[in-house]
Amino acid sequence: SPAKQAGLQVGDIITAVNGQTVNDNSDLAGALLSDSPGSRVTLTILRGSSQQTVTITLGERPVNAG
Repeated sequence: SPAKQAGLQVGDIITAVNGQTVNDNSDLAGALLSDSPGSRVTLTILRGSSQQTVTITLGERPVNAG
């Protein structure tokens, strides 16, 4: 998956997308739905007690995604 390829791990908490604060799943969905597959986005994540920034390339949205 694009997340795995970018180095995201189970337990990582996404706190921002392209500098826009993410407070919950709807914020995350809203921030990502405006971008097309193949777009690159920068995520700010919290992993344990450290904050990191990763860049991912968005993939196709799964057909069964709600």
